[in-house]
Amino acid sequence: MTGGRTRHPLRVAGTASLLVATCLLTAAATGGADGEGDGGIPNFVRLTDADDGASVRVPLAGVIALELPAVESGTGIQWFSASISQGQFTHLCGGYPEEPVSGTPGTEIIVVKAVETGSTQIGAVQGQPFDMSGDSIQARVEHAVEVVPREPTGRPGWRSVHLTHYDDGATVPLEIGDRLLVTLPNPGSAQTWSLASGASEALAMPCPPAATADLAASSTYGSADGAQFRTFSFEAVESGRSEIVLQRGAQTGAGTTAPDATFRVTVTVG
Repeated sequence: MTGGRTRHPLRVAGTASLLVATCLLTAAATGGADGEGDGGIPNFVRLTDADDGASVRVPLAGVIALELPAVESGTGIQWFSASISQGQFTHLCGGYPEEPVSGTPGTEIIVVKAVETGSTQIGAVQGQPFDMSGDSIQARVEHAVEVVPREPTGRPGWRSVHLTHYDDGATVPLEIGDRLLVTLPNPGSAQTWSLASGASEALAMPCPPAATADLAASSTYGSADGAQFRTFSFEAVESGRSEIVLQRGAQTGAGTTAPDATFRVTVTVG
């Protein structure tokens, strides 16, 4: 529990201000389409509750982010994915991109990636996590989605490229559809990594940074057992070049102090 809000896992198989800069590195209208592929079909689509009922098209490896208004913390009510074909989409993340400002409801997200062509419905319902009967549902959104082949017909990239602090200064080549993960260790609970820059048409960051305390990862990344880590994930959505800059600074009552460490990589998407 953080800030009075309890996190519950989304019911999917397998698992704005600062929100726009941190959770979505690229943004436009739909609505909310970013990184246009062949034929003008967007590789990344951002939908809100105002887009309820909209029909969208994405190519294979295209990413859809549902950004939905959260209920004020303490109610236990949240959004859950619904009508999402797990054969046609893979779930990337879900939850709260950032802690809501006190007294405001904040935003929840559900992010999926298209892995098979065809037509389907995707949507979400809002209600109590352990009582999804008709009476408990507060709201619902649904969209008709068509996933089309990517042109040219060659297979899109499907790799997950994982970087650590040892990769500082590297240049990383990606293909459209690839996912880039950057995991960095925090030396203490008072210090954390955050995104300083990385906005480009080539990369989207629809999922919020994830904090972990992984003993196995501690050994892999050369840190003490039980070390805290923060993972940033990026989706390659259009050809281009981008520089990702992450900075680590101490958290104080007044915010984040001047950074005491910087991580920088250059990404090329072909």
